[in-house]
Amino acid sequence: MNFSSSLKDKAVNASEAIKDKTIKTAEVVKDIGMEVKCGIGWHAGEYQNEKDKPKCFFSKICPDCGKYLTKNQHDFEAPEILNPDNCYGYRRCTLCSIQVFDNFHNYYEIKKDAKCRMHEKCNLCGHERLGQTRHNWKYDENGQKICLDCKETI
Repeated sequence: MNFSSSLKDKAVNASEAIKDKTIKTAEVVKDIGMEVKCGIGWHAGEYQNEKDKPKCFFSKICPDCGKYLTKNQHDFEAPEILNPDNCYGYRRCTLCSIQVFDNFHNYYEIKKDAKCRMHEKCNLCGHERLGQTRHNWKYDENGQKICLDCKETI
């Protein structure tokens, strides 16, 4: 074996060693990425309806971590109001017949206060609540953003 073939063999061996380390590093990075992805709840796979389960029940097994995941996607009909004095009633799922009880108000905006908070009132029972803040932003001559209604600036 002469010097050049020995040098060539060493270069090939070094190249293969670097390739192996690169592949192992890539596998470690991929494994860590999968752990992080699944760890934050970002699982792979598609939800499907299971046999002998209600049509609103879906499940999947994450192919990356093997976790069994479920979710419900109910199809609720319009609420049935039991007490019109406070809009208390229930909604029923058309797929599994589950009933969910709650207050089902139907709010509309009645006024805006001095701090731009919307006041809302239920058109069924008269219940009032504070809604979202809704400013009327404009830029003044100095380029500062100012609400024309409450004079708040940002």
